[in-house]
Amino acid sequence: MKLAAVEGAFAYHTVQHNQSFRSMDCTSKLIQCTFEPKFTCGRSKAEAIVLNVLTPFAISELESDLQKANFISIMTDASNHKDVKIFPLLVRYFNPTEGIQVKMLDLKSLPGETSETIATFLSECLENTNLKEKTIALCADNTNCNFGGVSRKGVNNVFTKLKGNLGHNLLGVGCSAHIIHNTIQMAADVLPIDIEGIVSKIYSYFYVYTVRVESLKEFCEFVDQEYKQVLGYSKTRWLALLPAIERLLTMFVPLKSYFESQNKCPFLIKSFFENPLSEAWLYFLHNQASTFHSAVQRVEGQTITVFEVISVLNDLKANLVSKGEDCFITSAVRSVLGKLEKEGLSSEIAKFKQYVHTFYQTAAEYLNKWIVPIESLRDYSWVTLKAGIPQWKDIQKTEDFIREVAPSSIIDDTGLYDEYVYIKQYITPKILEKWKLERTSPSDCWVEIISHFNVNNVPYSNFLKILEFLLCLPGTNAPTERVFSYMNGLWTSDK
Repeated sequence: MKLAAVEGAFAYHTVQHNQSFRSMDCTSKLIQCTFEPKFTCGRSKAEAIVLNVLTPFAISELESDLQKANFISIMTDASNHKDVKIFPLLVRYFNPTEGIQVKMLDLKSLPGETSETIATFLSECLENTNLKEKTIALCADNTNCNFGGVSRKGVNNVFTKLKGNLGHNLLGVGCSAHIIHNTIQMAADVLPIDIEGIVSKIYSYFYVYTVRVESLKEFCEFVDQEYKQVLGYSKTRWLALLPAIERLLTMFVPLKSYFESQNKCPFLIKSFFENPLSEAWLYFLHNQASTFHSAVQRVEGQTITVFEVISVLNDLKANLVSKGEDCFITSAVRSVLGKLEKEGLSSEIAKFKQYVHTFYQTAAEYLNKWIVPIESLRDYSWVTLKAGIPQWKDIQKTEDFIREVAPSSIIDDTGLYDEYVYIKQYITPKILEKWKLERTSPSDCWVEIISHFNVNNVPYSNFLKILEFLLCLPGTNAPTERVFSYMNGLWTSDK
């Protein structure tokens, strides 16, 4: 029995670390020689354990969890793997003993990504797993195909078609990380500098051109600057520019000297380095990209709730509005502008500051527009426990909302209030302070409360339904994006 457990653990280790089953031929012999002569878990046996033991067990565990769950949310997206278009379907739910769970329910290749195709795929999968009645929300990127735009109008989109297929109300939650990326991209488009084009042009200019790189290294030595390779960026996300902008700032002096010395170079690059405000724009965009990148990091958590996301988006909006009112620029930018003012370029500086104001205004307006679809959920943010002990009026309002979205759900009012009293007794100021200091997630806070109730035989079945409803609502589609990253590592030509 112990030997079987060891072999199962090694088979799991092989998959977990994305190793080939073929590697187990070597590993098995090594373990036989050094630890256990009876260990025989080569390629064929490892594959059999994974396919016939571990996989069915994982599926049965998920099925058991979903059968017990009262409410779930689903997440999906599309990606091309060479000539194959893949659609993962993830399910999110709240487990009272383990917290928020995000699991992959299905993964299929579809011939296209029309709203009809996607909605049919989702409906059929939910039908086959008996999850239609439990599904209360769809999370996906904020494309017209998925939601029909920011106003959620029209009928030719996945959200509307899925609601029709399910036959009941459905909440639509767009990807907050997607919103943040689009916000800075829209704001950057109003600036008089095409940073994406400049980064791409400079990267392409040196890419695979050894002679040019060697010449640039000489300029680095002349200005006593350590050479660092110019970076490109991924065009799928604007914030991927951050490392590239940072590298341009590091190499700005040698790059400027190099391109000014060239008789022939791309016009976009030449115009950029001839612009006296080019360095100031780089510093400004680097600072903005850092701010937005920090916001993305806050919302990309696997188990973050939509209520935490709403808080992050509103904080970012307030930050942008305040910066716009004060026309905020960093000390690095002010230093560059100070030098230009001494050179008599006051009019150029005035235009720069006007563009800065427009940047902040555009970003704040765009963000405010895209917060609207989820802003109404802010009334139920008590579940995060950030504002302290929840009030009964908030619980009642949530119960009414659940009845509106899921009319078939049954919650006993009297039992719910009795359970609420027990919860108020447990959530003391001391407990709240402990959770705050330890940065305990809302999900883990409620798991702790439920664990205490289980030990002391305290009822919580009615309140659990409210927790399941609220905590299964995602705030970002990042988990789906992670599936694509895993697939790129697993689905290789070698495998």
